[in-house]
Amino acid sequence: HEVCRQLILARMSEQTHERLCVALADAIEGDAPRDEAARFEYLQRAGATARAAQHVGTALEAASARLAFSHAARLQRWVLEQTPPEDPRKRRVLARALAGFEAASGRYELSAQILEKIAAELAPGDERTRSLCDAAEAWFYAGALGRAGEAIEEALSYFGERYVTSVSGGVSSRLREG
Repeated sequence: HEVCRQLILARMSEQTHERLCVALADAIEGDAPRDEAARFEYLQRAGATARAAQHVGTALEAASARLAFSHAARLQRWVLEQTPPEDPRKRRVLARALAGFEAASGRYELSAQILEKIAAELAPGDERTRSLCDAAEAWFYAGALGRAGEAIEEALSYFGERYVTSVSGGVSSRLREG
């Protein structure tokens, strides 16, 4: 099936492909989440961004319910890309959700990078500290203990605290006052 699909798509003009995707999306009827998810996919392929945005929420819910976190991450990334930079708070909320989907997919390093980017955009405070702590946890799961320690150190600096490091350079659980 996939080989035939690729052969057909290779010979089809972009306009024809977009028109057929919209027609398929319009042909899908029903309220079932799978129908809405498929409708989103076809509208996205057709470049019908505004119409696709109407269905992405249901597609995200369906992907999460099926534990398809990689797919949910792809959908969440699309939503984030569609969100204007003029709304940084909403973008942070969406990016945090993306980091969660990436972690649930086992992509902890990517999750940590997203969380550190969120933290970098924030002034010192609770939200920044929470993002750094979550990044530290993701780095830990990624096996990057040095990066986890750096994120913890940065998070604790807001409170005037520091982690004591051992002779081997690992992170110790003892706190000392900064």
